[in-house]
Amino acid sequence: MLMNCMNIYNHALSVVPGAHIPSSFDNKPSKSMTITAEQVSRGFYLNALLRDSIDKGTTVVLPDKGDNDQRMAHAIEHRNNSMILEGQPERMHACSVCERIIPHANGNGVLRSLRAATMDGTGLGRTCCKEHNCAEPPVKLRSHFCATHEHKNSECVVVDCSEQAPTGFQTCENQEHRKLEEHRHLKKKAFFQLKHRLQKRQLSQLTDTLDPSDHPDDNSEDEPEENVYKDSVKKSDQGNRPPKARFERRRTHNEQLLVACCGMILARSTMFGAESITGAKVDFLKSVCPQRIDLPSVIFYDSNCILKAHLIKNKDDYFDHILLPVDVFHFKTKHKETDTFCQEECNPAKFQELLDEEENWIFNSSVAEQVNVWLGGYKAIVRDMLPHRYDFFLDEMIKRRNELLHKKLWDAGHIPYTIQNY
Repeated sequence: MLMNCMNIYNHALSVVPGAHIPSSFDNKPSKSMTITAEQVSRGFYLNALLRDSIDKGTTVVLPDKGDNDQRMAHAIEHRNNSMILEGQPERMHACSVCERIIPHANGNGVLRSLRAATMDGTGLGRTCCKEHNCAEPPVKLRSHFCATHEHKNSECVVVDCSEQAPTGFQTCENQEHRKLEEHRHLKKKAFFQLKHRLQKRQLSQLTDTLDPSDHPDDNSEDEPEENVYKDSVKKSDQGNRPPKARFERRRTHNEQLLVACCGMILARSTMFGAESITGAKVDFLKSVCPQRIDLPSVIFYDSNCILKAHLIKNKDDYFDHILLPVDVFHFKTKHKETDTFCQEECNPAKFQELLDEEENWIFNSSVAEQVNVWLGGYKAIVRDMLPHRYDFFLDEMIKRRNELLHKKLWDAGHIPYTIQNY
């Protein structure tokens, strides 16, 4: 949006007839007041820092020396740390869309709050250290490892291989590993890329337009995600799996979101490895809600049956007082009827509190998927950002979106408010 506004301004309003404006680069007179992408980015971060300081009653202090990133880096990291400790301003949001007041289960006429949220992840992916689940930032934007694991730059890039790679190669002298590197170089050639695109599009071609010995291979595999290359040979009869290699920089796995059923984003966290139950769900929820009373009454998640089984196995009672149903869409389309545990423990129809008198769902359990579409629109912008700017940008955009949604909910009469911590 900011870049679009910049382009509109530069095209329509930047030229001032008869004016002589000094250029910010060479001090030569100019008749143009064009804005650069760097100036727009700098203005966004400065504006966000100033807004945050006004909200907190503090002052933004920046050093006089260094380039723009160095000058703002400390202030940005300070804001990121405070966001981790305090969370989004709307972390304890509630309104008449995501919260209902219902009779207490004991039937004594007492009312209770039923606040619902949903959880999901979306793959934006910024660069990170190649070491699995390492949260330290890379040494530089184009670096493959952080300072702690920088010594691994000289090791073979094949997964689970720690042999040294000779100068000029990324793999060790193992022939299977070197074969992966040769295959990767082949994939960079123009004809291979065009042929691969044709297969992905599944377009038909007349057989006589191809050399008889060069028909597309129906058994060829698409390039795996996260820049992990694997040998094209099939698994051997002995059961050995083909080796995999990571030639490019690694990227984070996903951004985990906790979203109130009205669409308000309560929390965000970056998952560096896989979207595991222990790390992505249990630890994430406990960090967002350090006190059990802070948890929403209902948390929809597409794999709540696995989460519930994990909690039972580990005798974790932190979530015993809340409902953990699978969201309606995934339960109907992704979960088998033969899964007895899922049907008995996480079927949303089991919880009568989630239905109104006409047996309609009172909460939108797919709202996180809808929010992911919005957040995914920033993927091209943030993918090559430095880690501290990446976190700052996403937190700021979420904060501003929440502010707009808060006003929209208020104008619609849904009475949004913040639950106080005790």
